[in-house]
Amino acid sequence: GHRDPLNNALLAAEAMARRYTSNVVALQGDLPALQTQDLAEAIAAARGRPRSFVADRHGTGTSALFSFGVALDPHFGVDSAERHRRSGAIELTGAWPGLRCDIDTPEDLVAARRLGIGSATLRAMARLGGSNTLR
Repeated sequence: GHRDPLNNALLAAEAMARRYTSNVVALQGDLPALQTQDLAEAIAAARGRPRSFVADRHGTGTSALFSFGVALDPHFGVDSAERHRRSGAIELTGAWPGLRCDIDTPEDLVAARRLGIGSATLRAMARLGGSNTLR
């Protein structure tokens, strides 16, 4: 296993999911601009490849990791895109702007807002005082 909590949690979740399916997707939880079509297109692109991933908009992180019938083998964390590449995962190159826009910085949140975010994210930003300052 991994020494870090995120990848260990993903391995545990994968073990549970494998009881019911041979296909697993690890999707980041900080994708407020994600649209159904982006995810559906990425999954369609991932089919036919045993293991693949979508890098974040900066090209350094990983927004989604797909596994079809093989071990997920997650390498999330610093420079995860490069680590997933080195581990043999195929990088998917579709546009999918909402899928690539994870939130690590205030600038990422600005980018997500430009793409379109949901009402829950807008309310959270308003509570934090960011709805007017993040443009």
